[in-house]
Amino acid sequence: LAGVPRARKRGGRVVVAVRRVRNKNCTFVDGLDSWGYTEADLRCLATAFRSRFSAAASVAPRKGTEDNKALGRTVYWSVMVQGKYAAQIAATLKTHLGVTDVAVTAAKGVTLTRFDKGANV
Repeated sequence: LAGVPRARKRGGRVVVAVRRVRNKNCTFVDGLDSWGYTEADLRCLATAFRSRFSAAASVAPRKGTEDNKALGRTVYWSVMVQGKYAAQIAATLKTHLGVTDVAVTAAKGVTLTRFDKGANV
């Protein structure tokens, strides 16, 4: 993960969740804001995930906080990777980026099988 900075401060829990979006499995990474990551850092992280997982990755305002900038509040950002990469992203955050508090969840109707968790990417 060249070019992606390590965590600048100790923050809260980072949630790596798999949800269905438009009939596709997507992995969302929320909560990196509290670890000192800015929007530019998250865009760099999404670029690294694109090359690492060979999947589409993007950065967008976290669901429910899209209007915060217009209201003068803090905008929280979320990284989205297309596919079931929850275990691999959680391991990457812990080993390469120094984020120690990571929780992995899956939405109702999405199952993470041992093949999904064991994919060596």
